[in-house]
Amino acid sequence: PSVLAGRDASSFATRDGQTLFSLQGAQLIQYSEVVPSQREWIPLWPIAQTSSSVASVDIVDRLGTLLLFHSGGAMEVLDPDTGSSCASWAWALGNQEVVSSGAVAELDSVILLLRPRPGKGGFAPSAR
Repeated sequence: PSVLAGRDASSFATRDGQTLFSLQGAQLIQYSEVVPSQREWIPLWPIAQTSSSVASVDIVDRLGTLLLFHSGGAMEVLDPDTGSSCASWAWALGNQEVVSSGAVAELDSVILLLRPRPGKGGFAPSAR
């Protein structure tokens, strides 16, 4: 069973196998392993207050920075130690689609999973 069950976690990313970042509502919370062999996690502190438009979170392993993917097509880079925003980018999305999720593919590329905007129809979900 997950220690995050019942905590409203909608997305998470791990760094080094001992640190976990969880998106819970509009808060990004850092967790640490209690006992490494048992994979139990304890919340340490909130890293940042985000907007309700954050669809998913990922981490760039080599850099250790967090990426927040917003449903409107923006991506925000956060410093996990301070919670401060380092940079942001935006992709032009069609008026019928929103970002459902995002992930780092390599150091210089990401993948976006798109879905139909609520109330709109007529396109198949895709990845870019």
